[in-house]
Amino acid sequence: LAHTKSLLGECLLTLGRVDEAERLLGAASTVLLDAPGARSHEIVQCLRALIDLHRRRGNADAARELTTRLHELE
Repeated sequence: LAHTKSLLGECLLTLGRVDEAERLLGAASTVLLDAPGARSHEIVQCLRALIDLHRRRGNADAARELTTRLHELE
């Protein structure tokens, strides 16, 4: 379910529906980062979308924090 939310969040972000995308991507990332069986490519994909979202909003600190987290996973 978390991966599906992540994918939907990406679609909404592409459509410019940033608030809706943020809710879904945030929820998905929380679950994916804590899930013992989550696949790394799903986490990476979700974090990249969240980074893009924060950059679009001009929230450089949040984007930088997530980028650091992403590099730790890769």
